[in-house]
Amino acid sequence: MTASTQSTMPGTAPEALPEPAQATGPVPAAEPGTPPTITTPDAVPDAPADGSTPEASTAGDIEALRERMADLCASAVDPLEVTAGLEAEGINDEAAQKYGHPDVFALAEDLYARTPRRPRPPGATVAPWQAVPWRHLLRGVLFGMPGLCYIVGTPMLHGRADNVLLVFSLLLSWMMSQGTAYLGYVWLGFGNRTAASRVLRYGLAAGLLIVVPATVAAGVAAGAGGRAIALSAGLCGYLLAATVAQVNGAEIRLFLAMLPGVGAVMIYLAGNGWTLPTGRLDGTTEVVPGTAESVGLETMPGIEAVPGTAAASGAVPGTVWIAWAVSLAATIALAIACTSEAGRLWRRRGGVQGGPAMSGPVVTRRDVAAALPFALFGLLTGGLLTFTLLCALVGRPVPPGTTTVAVLSLSLSMGIAEWILYAYRRRVHELLVTHTGMAGFARSARAALAVALARYAASAVVLIAVAAPLARLPTTAMTARTLGGFLALGCAFFLSLVLQACGRVGVVLPVYTLALAAEVAAALTLPHVTPSTVQLLVSGALLVFLTTYAGRVLARVTSHR
Repeated sequence: MTASTQSTMPGTAPEALPEPAQATGPVPAAEPGTPPTITTPDAVPDAPADGSTPEASTAGDIEALRERMADLCASAVDPLEVTAGLEAEGINDEAAQKYGHPDVFALAEDLYARTPRRPRPPGATVAPWQAVPWRHLLRGVLFGMPGLCYIVGTPMLHGRADNVLLVFSLLLSWMMSQGTAYLGYVWLGFGNRTAASRVLRYGLAAGLLIVVPATVAAGVAAGAGGRAIALSAGLCGYLLAATVAQVNGAEIRLFLAMLPGVGAVMIYLAGNGWTLPTGRLDGTTEVVPGTAESVGLETMPGIEAVPGTAAASGAVPGTVWIAWAVSLAATIALAIACTSEAGRLWRRRGGVQGGPAMSGPVVTRRDVAAALPFALFGLLTGGLLTFTLLCALVGRPVPPGTTTVAVLSLSLSMGIAEWILYAYRRRVHELLVTHTGMAGFARSARAALAVALARYAASAVVLIAVAAPLARLPTTAMTARTLGGFLALGCAFFLSLVLQACGRVGVVLPVYTLALAAEVAAALTLPHVTPSTVQLLVSGALLVFLTTYAGRVLARVTSHR
């Protein structure tokens, strides 16, 4: 299993987003976890100290207000954009009544109707969505790199208890890391790096002191092997620490921290003819010769084992695990270093250093409530990703290796997805400043979404098409259905990422819950239907719904503030 992204893949942090440039006109919505920059609204002329507007009921007063809001009114796509500008000026419903209108919406419609349309040229404002291709691509690589640890660790998994423990630990880690990343981005969005460091360090500590012990306890209770418990606990620690590092923009340092483990695996595989050992539920270790009979958690099957090699015996040298332990320690140390401001704050509180200290709880109940949807999103995403793995554990037919290939491909594609998301948000920003009619904007916004989805689907197809032959997957209809189901799931994840970026996460959670429930119900009540068919149908329906919903709500101006 891979350590995959909160972009939508769970377990890793989403890219930190730039603060919107200060300019008149519409401002795109912030990414989940990154609230918009808060500015102090200009005072209404002659406003008293309590913030209310002066008495104004004549047409001359409305005309004066229109002149003051001329730039916004002339370039607005619809009256809702003017409404947002009025609220930013401190004009509420009560103030609108003094202008002779029942509420601020009616006042905005009046101002919009009085002002001739005059869109700003595309270059008049600076789009805040500036993509950094190398960073996005590096994040995709980081999302997939831990999968190498899973691949070589498969021989350690002897029996269902070991495999279920690994899935359990990943789901817990994905949920915890998603919530922690959200809270970190909230404070970074407000420009308070010290508060972000506090939240991230406490989140890391809570994860290491709660999730890791819970994983160990679950493993002992389930009778899992010691090596499987160690592997699961280590992956938990890595996912939590890597989340903290990526929220702080330390992708390059995280890549360097991963090099010892990844390098050891590559050397080991090169020395064994790139042969990958596979663990089975009966406790044996062998290389699957490319058939569909295996029901164990898969790695890269279909490659002949060379007799007498470590791959043939399923053994992995201890030096490989030592190297991974070094990478894990380096990642945790990096996470602690990235949150060093929290440590300085603690020392100031203890009186070691002078200076102001923050007071109050690190995380309030409101913070927990706000982060809960993103934590649940990580859990549900992980459940959808591991459905076929869990089906394999109970003996259902799953083509060997397809799940691993698909999940690795989707993990790598999430870096590209972030890049495409930035391009999409930048394009919509341009549409906001060039269109003056709702109908035209809606058509162009839907076209931009369609292009973005097509670009992501093409990139995912290319990654799967490259990985499948390298893994020598069996060329069967079941393999095609499994890969097709994961491709549809990846496209659904991308649309969820876009919806989250536009503040529409509320619909994604119930839809994901229904999709996962449908898969589980089908697996329990329709034993004659293969898991690959179930996943293809459910993922396809999920993709159709999200495409329809996103095409409708993202065509609204209010979705891009």
